[in-house]
Amino acid sequence: MALTRLTSLAPRGGCALWLIALDAPLCPGDTAMLAPDERQRADRFVFAVDRQRFIAARSALREVLGRAVGSDPSRIGFDYGAAGKPQLRGAMHLPFNLSHSGPVGLLAVATDGPDAVGVDIELLRDVPDAMQLAQSTFDPHECAELGAIDVARRPAGFLAGWTRREAGLKAAGTGFSATHTPPPTGFAMGRSTVRWPGALQARGTFATIETFALPEVNAVASVARLRAAPDEPATALARRTAMQELA
Repeated sequence: MALTRLTSLAPRGGCALWLIALDAPLCPGDTAMLAPDERQRADRFVFAVDRQRFIAARSALREVLGRAVGSDPSRIGFDYGAAGKPQLRGAMHLPFNLSHSGPVGLLAVATDGPDAVGVDIELLRDVPDAMQLAQSTFDPHECAELGAIDVARRPAGFLAGWTRREAGLKAAGTGFSATHTPPPTGFAMGRSTVRWPGALQARGTFATIETFALPEVNAVASVARLRAAPDEPATALARRTAMQELA
């Protein structure tokens, strides 16, 4: 599938979603709409492809948020949390999150309220050391779940689980850290809710995570929302496994 600069997807998790073609030619005003700190960050990239993708992602983010709040994209201001998660500056509270993998970006913007949003995308690829990586990141029960997936399909399962974990951490605004141990999030496709300890500061103590395939870009992605109460039982749900949906 040939992506346009911004391709709207079906909503998930109470969020509007867009794919961003990060290698598409930049528009004349893309760099100009960035804030000085964003332009300085872009200039620090060593490789031109990384600079291009950063500018494309940030200008697309500004374009979408500007439309959502009725503002000139260049006038959008951001504040940043302790782990670097951006949020809109000022009184307007519109949760959003941005992720990228190679030449593809994924943007999620909340449409159903102020609950925090996290999103992650990974292009499907071989991960020969999936089990070793899992053992350093996931708990023993999750590692056993991954080990039960057929070897040929294990990389897809691992990447699905990685997006689930990362989306939850990004929603909580903590990222990977020794002081914030996330709960088990598993490797299955579909939607489930888990209790997320230590997330009161992010307006929620439960994380609802939805994981889905993006065959148009050969990727898997997850969207997480932190909520003050679960919108479904906080238990494992019967759902398709990663190897079934991503096969």
